[in-house]
Amino acid sequence: MIPEMRKQLPTDRSRFSRLLSPLVSTRWFTSVVCCLTLCVATSAPSAPVDEAEGSSEAARAAYASAAAFQNREAWELAAEEWATLIKNHPQDPLATKGRYYLGICQLKNDQWAEASKTFKEVIASKADAATVALASWELGRGDFQVAQSQPKPEAFAAAAKSLATFVEKNPGHAQAPEAIFFLGESLWQSNQREKAIATWQRFEREHAASPRMPDVLYALGIGQSEMGNRKEAAVTLKKFADSFGTNKLADDVALWRADIAIALNAPADAETILAPVAAGKGPRAAESLERLGTAYWNQKKWAESAAAFGRIADEFPTSKQADRAALSSCMALIEAKKPEAARPRLEKIIAANGAKAVEASHRLAVLELDAKQFARSLEVATKGLETLSKLSDKPDPANAPFLVKLQLDRADALWELPEKKTEAAAVYAVILEKYPDDPAAKTALSMTALALLEQGKTDEAIVKADLFLKKYPPAAAGGNDSIVDVKTIRAEALLAKGNNAAAATAYHDLITGNPQAAQLASWQLREGAALVADKQWQKAHDVLAAATPKLKDAAAAETMLLDATALVELKKLKEASAVLTALDLAHPQWPRRNEALLLAVRAKREMGDKPGALDQAEKLVALFPTGSLADVAWYRLGQLRQDTENFDGAIEAYTKARTLKPKGNRAPWALLASGWCHENKGRLSDAIKAWSDLIDSYPDSTAISAALLARGDARQRTGDFKGGIADAERLLKGHQDGQSKLDAGPLSEAQLLLGLCLMGDKQFAAAVTRFQQLLVARPDFPATDRVLFELGMAQLADAKRNDAESTFRKFVERFPTGSRAAEAWLEIGESKWDAGLWEDAAKAYLAVIATASNGNTAAGGKTPAALLEQAQHKLGWTHVMRKDDAAASKAFSEQLTKDPTGAFAADGQAMLAESLFRTGKFAEASVAFAAALKDPSKLSSDELRSLAALRAIECSAQQEKWAESLALAEQFLAIKPAAGSAAQVRYAAAWARQNLGQLDKALAGYREVADASRSELSARARLMEGEVLFEQGQHKDAVKAFFKVAYGFGEKQAPPVYYPWQAQATYEAARCFEVLEKSDQARKLYAELVERYPDSQQTPAARKRLEALGPGSTPTPDQQKKAS
Repeated sequence: MIPEMRKQLPTDRSRFSRLLSPLVSTRWFTSVVCCLTLCVATSAPSAPVDEAEGSSEAARAAYASAAAFQNREAWELAAEEWATLIKNHPQDPLATKGRYYLGICQLKNDQWAEASKTFKEVIASKADAATVALASWELGRGDFQVAQSQPKPEAFAAAAKSLATFVEKNPGHAQAPEAIFFLGESLWQSNQREKAIATWQRFEREHAASPRMPDVLYALGIGQSEMGNRKEAAVTLKKFADSFGTNKLADDVALWRADIAIALNAPADAETILAPVAAGKGPRAAESLERLGTAYWNQKKWAESAAAFGRIADEFPTSKQADRAALSSCMALIEAKKPEAARPRLEKIIAANGAKAVEASHRLAVLELDAKQFARSLEVATKGLETLSKLSDKPDPANAPFLVKLQLDRADALWELPEKKTEAAAVYAVILEKYPDDPAAKTALSMTALALLEQGKTDEAIVKADLFLKKYPPAAAGGNDSIVDVKTIRAEALLAKGNNAAAATAYHDLITGNPQAAQLASWQLREGAALVADKQWQKAHDVLAAATPKLKDAAAAETMLLDATALVELKKLKEASAVLTALDLAHPQWPRRNEALLLAVRAKREMGDKPGALDQAEKLVALFPTGSLADVAWYRLGQLRQDTENFDGAIEAYTKARTLKPKGNRAPWALLASGWCHENKGRLSDAIKAWSDLIDSYPDSTAISAALLARGDARQRTGDFKGGIADAERLLKGHQDGQSKLDAGPLSEAQLLLGLCLMGDKQFAAAVTRFQQLLVARPDFPATDRVLFELGMAQLADAKRNDAESTFRKFVERFPTGSRAAEAWLEIGESKWDAGLWEDAAKAYLAVIATASNGNTAAGGKTPAALLEQAQHKLGWTHVMRKDDAAASKAFSEQLTKDPTGAFAADGQAMLAESLFRTGKFAEASVAFAAALKDPSKLSSDELRSLAALRAIECSAQQEKWAESLALAEQFLAIKPAAGSAAQVRYAAAWARQNLGQLDKALAGYREVADASRSELSARARLMEGEVLFEQGQHKDAVKAFFKVAYGFGEKQAPPVYYPWQAQATYEAARCFEVLEKSDQARKLYAELVERYPDSQQTPAARKRLEALGPGSTPTPDQQKKAS
């Protein structure tokens, strides 16, 4: 079922003109959406328990079961039974009817997607026409319900399509009226509005007796109105009113009819329509009264209009029409010549402070002016402006016109009050911009110029003064005092504006044009001030020196201060000091004495008397710790303290300067200097904080560039490379854009800083590019040596070893004794090392040793001792790589002699031991290995620790200290059983046990190594397994072990590294066969050894054994292969 539809009327209302013009109603119509809720019928079609002709007994039984469930509203069970019927008896006649009922059950189960699919299947099936029609209706109605729940045009379009199909194929169906009604709404909501209108008109023609007729007429009428067919809409809605006067939509229809009548300029008709609705208390009464009031207004029935609007305000005070209606009522009363009745209503609107309060203020102000209640009018207008000002955060466009109106109301009221004339002039001055021809402008213009000057609005003051001088030229008969006053105002405005040259000229013109004026000396003072401000120092001194004798008190003191300023700028410092001393003596109580003392500080400092300047500055801040220019005084004191390296005292002074005037010109410079002071004290984090404060708080200051450079440098030094990059890039971008041009020095420093930070941030390629650009742009940069060195380091980090080596070569050629020369040589050595050029690397390391011995290291780089140790250590390694063990031993020994506790000492000790081991000095090597292994953690790698341990074991073995060798091996395995060299250590342990006669343990050890992997070591271990077995007399088992070596690693396919062990294993196996008196087999193995391994150590012995055994009857394996 579908409940009654209710159209929501538009909420916008008419606006009234602001000057009591006739009230015109304006309607903005929005798209009206019918709120339709589709519900499945409370009783679904029952399923008759009939028996279809030709149906099987089983199908009839299933049909009866499903029908029973459905008729008892067991929808889920019924749906299951219908589905079972369809599945089990798809061709049975009852299945077709059952599919329709399945759709109904799915619909009742809120399974619309499934129901839609089922109804579509029914429609496409061979079901009877009635069943297809019902399915088509349910599909259309369901699609409409879906569109309502998800109101989108495409959804309504789909519903319209389904409903149109049903209506077209079933014009006489009982549900046709409902379907046509839904179709119209679907077409409207899917923006097919002309089709919707036509559909509703069809309903009107074909189904006039339907209960849906009121809804259709309502929808049709509103639709026609929104389509712009107001006359047709009027006819349709009148038909509704005539036929369905008691319908719940009747009041809504009346409002729509009234709106249409007003739009058609038929206010009398609107009055007739609205009167019955407005007379009641229904929900639409306020809206009806508003329209009725508008209808009366358009007919100039002022009293009736006021009454109608008044009823809204009185009877419906919380309605959205109330504020507007209250004001409209007042306007109608004023039109009706009843101001006394309008006044309380206006006051009530203003007091409510609603949307119409501002306009009501203007209306009341005008009303009070007309009543000659000027003070009251002023009060109302002023409060109205205050209200408007409070609404500035959320301005209402409707209030905008009343700003000027209220200002004009206020000016008029002020002008009528004699004591408020000056204030009125200020208000008029504001109005003059928009109303320059207003008569009040002529009388208030000079006062406006003066008021603007006092308000600091110098440009406007000059404009008004120029306008006055143009409109009121000098009169020949005299009486031009006002012109002189305006010229003085103009000159002072120019000076206040900063147009100092023009101000000096203006004052000079006043002086020359009025030589007898009483203001002459004052004008000379102001001319001198303008010349000082314009930096015309000599002219200023001449004018001020002439004016000083004519002036007294504060004016004389000001003249002397300005004159001293000019003298300081002229570098006539002694004369300036004399004037300042005279000023201090003559005017000790002058309010601006602090300015004179501050200038005296500057004069002393520029004279080179820094101690005197410091004393004067300390005296100044003691006398005037706060007040005007105190920030400058503290700043100067900070500079002087900084000059004497009293950095904390300087920071204190700079902080005071900024605290006194945080927005002052020196505040950013105080932060900049504070940062430098912190830096000098080693407090980089505090320095960064100061510079960041400057950058964030004073983005337009010229100190930004220096702060960015300083902060970027500090960030780089503290590891904040991204921050440093941001600072350097901001500096360079500002220079490129022209926002903050940098001199060559700071520009190069910024580029260097960016390169260093890119390095720190691991953007090595970018750093390389930046350093290269800097070297091209500034080949004479004082820090070129650092740029060149850092370029090499960046190339290294970017894996450009050849480029880096070339760069370091350039460095040592250009700066052979530079602070980073030793480091450059070290990097050259490392490059040669990486390339495997051991001799060249050794030469570079020797150059490091020679350079570092002179103490030439980079600031912040490695110390001479560290460089020496590293170079000496790497020199030893070059000898190792060249297999010059004696030279390596010497180099490592020299390293340890020069720096026995250095970073490379442990590795040096291990490599010294290794070199001794390789030269066969096992006893010395053992001592060295023991020293290296005293604290294994100091060795640089696990590999070196393992090598040293293994070599120590081998040294003991070489000296036949088997117990010691075994103890070292067991100690190693106990600590690192899974180390990479553990297999070799196990082998050494087995070898020691074998030599100690512990054959069974040795055998187990060899087998453990042999079984662990397939490697050369495992082959050796397996060979030694055979040796032990041979020694134990287990010759057969020994043969097995030897065969595993000879043939278990790929025979001839084995890598050459296995050949020695295969040859020896073959030989030992042959020996075993001899012991076992199997000469033929021994002979075969000896022959195989000679053939396969002709160059082995065992081959000569094998030939002798063949000769001793004599010829045999069995051919060699290769002979056998050839024969076959």
